[in-house]
Amino acid sequence: MSSPIIETVTLLIRVRGTRTPIAVSIDFQGRHKLKKTHFHERGVRYPCHTWERLDGEIDCYPEVLEEAKRNGLNPELSQARYSQHIEHSNAVEAPSAP
Repeated sequence: MSSPIIETVTLLIRVRGTRTPIAVSIDFQGRHKLKKTHFHERGVRYPCHTWERLDGEIDCYPEVLEEAKRNGLNPELSQARYSQHIEHSNAVEAPSAP
């Protein structure tokens, strides 16, 4: 079994109803093509990352967010101020060009 490859990525998620870029650490084994990008909505430019898995599928942010909550590398995600207020943002499913 190989060691995890930890990368810090910026997920665009909702916190208390507001889109918020949050950096989280995830195991990048089985993923590649990490790309910094931006999502534009109503004149606001949000930084985030996109990538795909080695099998060619695109990782969905809800699953990555759940992974980040469970993997023990992001204790701030389980703190009371976030835990009940974090949800997936659909914004990153169709990012526009930088």
